[in-house]
This record gives sequence, C-alpha cells and structure tokens, in this order.
Amino acid sequence: MYSRLFNTSLLLLILPMTVLSAQNGNHFPLNEGWHFQPSVALRPQDANDLGQNLTAEGYSTKLPNTVLNALFENGVIEDPFYRKNESRLQWLEKKDWIFEKNFDATPEMQSATLVELVLKGLDTYAEVYMNEVLIISADNMFRTWQADIRNFIRPKDNHLKIYFTSPLSKEKTASELSYADFPDVNNTLRMFSRKAQFHYGWDWGPRFVSCGLQNAEIITWSNVIMRDMSIKQLSLANDLAHLQGQVVIESDADNKNVNVDMLFGDILSSQKAILSAGLNTISIDINIPNPIRWWTHNLGKPHLYDVKTTITNPENGKTAVKWAESSIKYGIRTIELVQDKDSKGETFYFKLNGIPIFAKGSNMIPLNIFQERVTSEHIDQIINSATEANMNMLRVWGGGIYQPNEFYEKCDQKGILIWQDFMYACAMYPNESHFLENARLEAVEQVQRLRNHACLALWCGNNEINEAWNNWGWQPRFNPDQKEYIWKAYQDVFQEMLPKVVKENANGTQYYE
Repeated sequence: MYSRLFNTSLLLLILPMTVLSAQNGNHFPLNEGWHFQPSVALRPQDANDLGQNLTAEGYSTKLPNTVLNALFENGVIEDPFYRKNESRLQWLEKKDWIFEKNFDATPEMQSATLVELVLKGLDTYAEVYMNEVLIISADNMFRTWQADIRNFIRPKDNHLKIYFTSPLSKEKTASELSYADFPDVNNTLRMFSRKAQFHYGWDWGPRFVSCGLQNAEIITWSNVIMRDMSIKQLSLANDLAHLQGQVVIESDADNKNVNVDMLFGDILSSQKAILSAGLNTISIDINIPNPIRWWTHNLGKPHLYDVKTTITNPENGKTAVKWAESSIKYGIRTIELVQDKDSKGETFYFKLNGIPIFAKGSNMIPLNIFQERVTSEHIDQIINSATEANMNMLRVWGGGIYQPNEFYEKCDQKGILIWQDFMYACAMYPNESHFLENARLEAVEQVQRLRNHACLALWCGNNEINEAWNNWGWQPRFNPDQKEYIWKAYQDVFQEMLPKVVKENANGTQYYE
C-alpha cells in the first residue's frame, strides 16, 4: 500500500468510448434535477444515527454525486470527516437507494434515428428504468453504460429511475458461491466488485462504501456517429513519422457514401468508404515529414499536434454534408520500458525517444474520497506541483480510479508521463466467468479511451498483489487445492486477460504485471 501524492443485456450497447469533441451527435445533459431517497423507510435507530429524520419525500441533488455527499449537502448528516462520523455512518452502506428524475423530450429526441441514454460513473450495482422499463443492469463503475431508448421515450414526462443495490449484499452472495475465500489486506469482500477499492477504507483514508452517478446524458444521431478515433504509430525517424489513423463509424443503414478526412497538423489524409449498417472501421495512412517529438518537460517541449477528423457525405458532386467531426491533440514519441538481463539481474528503466530517462515522480491516489468534489483547479494544482518539483512521471494507483480525461490531457500538455495501474489492489481476485468478462470489457474501454495520450507510458496490472500473495502470510490459511485455485485466478486476470487486452488495444503501450 502507498501513501498520498508527494509522499504526501437488454438494449445495452458495449461500444468504444473515446472522448471526441466537436460535432458528433447531439448531446443533451441530464445532470440537473435529480431526486434521491432510500428504497425502504428507515428505522428509528437509523434516523438517530443521521441526527434527524430523513423526510419521506427524499432530497434533491445534481450530478455528479453520491449518496453520502448528497446527504451532507442537504444537511441530513454532519461532515463525514468530522470526529467519529465515519463509524456513525457505516450503516448507510447496507441500504439500497433510488435516484430518479423527470424530463421532457426535445424535438431532436423525437426525430433522430438513434436515441441513446449514456451513463458514466454508475457506482456500482444498479438497475436503470426508463418509463418503468428496465433498460440497463450495471455492475461496474469503471464502464460506460448506454442503451437505445428510442422505443421508450415519450414527448412529455419521461421518468428515469436508478435503483442502487448495496454492494455488500452482492459481495456476500458472490462470496458464498465461490470455491475459496479470497484474501484482502482489509478483510472485506471488495474483490468481488468492480468498484473503487479505496471506498472500503485504506491506511490513508476512511471507509465510505457509497453509491451514485457521475454523468448522465442523452445522445441523438442520424446517418452516422463516430464511435472511436485512434492513431497508431507505425514508425518514427527524424525525417518521417508513419502513422495510421483508425476511425470507427456506426451507420444507421447500408450503402452510405462517406469521405473521412484527417487533418494532422497541416497534413491532410483522406479515405473514401461505403458504410454498412452497424460498426465500420476505416484506416487512414498518415505521413508526417520532419516530425516534432513530444518530450517530458525536463527534457524538451511536450509538443502536441492538433488532429481533426471529419466525416462528410458527398451528395452527387454537390457541397459535402458534414455528418460528424472530432478533435484531439496527439504527441509523436516513442516510450519503452527496458528490462535487459545483466550481471546483477535485470534492468528496469524507460527510454523516451530512444533516450534513457530517470523517472522521478510520485504515487497518486484519488484526489478526494468523494470524486464529485474534485474540480479542474484540483487537477491543475496536482500536475503543476509535480512539474514544479521537477517530476516527470506520476503513477495512477490501482486502488483508486481511472482518472478523468482532463487529467491525462493536462499531463500531455505539461510533459508528465503516466504509469497507469488497472484498478486492482492488495487482494486476490476471482476468475468466475462473469467477473472475468466484466473486467475485460472495463479494460478494453479504459485502454481505448487513453491510448491516444502521449503521456501514457505503461499499463500495470495491479498494486502489490503478487507481493501480498507471496510475502504477507496469506497462503497458510488455505489447503493446496484452494491455493492452486486462487493463484490460477490471479494468472487468468493479470497474466492472460489484461496483457491480451493491452496488446490488442493499446497501440504499442507496454504491459507490466
């Protein structure tokens, strides 16, 4: 375990969720006007723990938020960090909660070919209803959940309801069905949930196993939508960078003619295509003469190219109609973890653009127990402090969260490398088929989301799990069959599934167990 930074089913769509700015469908945020309440009436002793009664009508909130923070904002509970309030509030984690809101459909929602509800940071076990129809069953806060709702939305008084089940009840059931107990440094059942592990308490922070939602929106589109855009670096020399752009386009019908244009700096590359209904992947070769390389701030300038991708529809020689557009910033560079055998064992260092570097940095835990309290100013402060301390790498710790896009964008801009853990820490994890597939989809989404960032230096499987299994005294409590079963689960997750996901999706970024 590490301390703080500076030592301090149904209609569900599973699609890439790369962040694409500019015109790419119509976005209608649903973050205002939420209402929440416990799913059943609270007992008198529960109300006493709160310090006052919860009203039968519940309370108002907006996103992003979690139950604990929203209760504090409504004046129902005292500051969770004050004195012994952490222990006084533990009973809340055993409750089920309901978040809901009403909204009217816009004209675009009523006329579009596709109408998608998109939920991010859905934490964690949640059933989502649109006008009393179950549309999503979620069980992973690190995945984006979305559903096509065009057959359920109505012009007025749409009702969106999310029923959150206590993680503890789900984990207890999973544990009872498991062949072996899985050890954990905190003696919890958190390893059965794809939920931020620090929520269950750590040496640096309290235990608040809450639930909630970070962002909700409706996206409407017709004709096409750009689902993903990534750039793979095929070769890099001083006089030429050979890249390949890959654009994933979803079409609402067959035989749609499109032009795909990628403007990389001042170099334009284009590709014509005829789309089929569903997902289509278009590849574009890009050659950049005399490329300017991205460097960490202590070795040079973190140069970023502006990249704009546009999808247009040529209408019989007339002016092309723009159907979708996205913009990112991209840094050209090579990064390599060097592990060569030598007389003392094995080296372990990074080369940036072929130059060995001293990786000077820090371990980064989540910036707040309640992520909804984190602002752009907090992210700026952390990255600026690292830069001022002459750090050139931060490690995103595996017991926390995958950081928001803004964090990686600013690391790109500031010239800070990122060692990125997958979100597993200080526990042994199961390999039951549903868990493994759930974890795989999470990894695919996160690797694809971050693969265009120049700052991304390495994907690491976990935090201290191999070390814990071999050196923390866990093994004697298990018989030989159980030990074999638990270690096989480790291998399935961290030596097979995760490295395969990185190899297939990371565009060259290495994996380290």
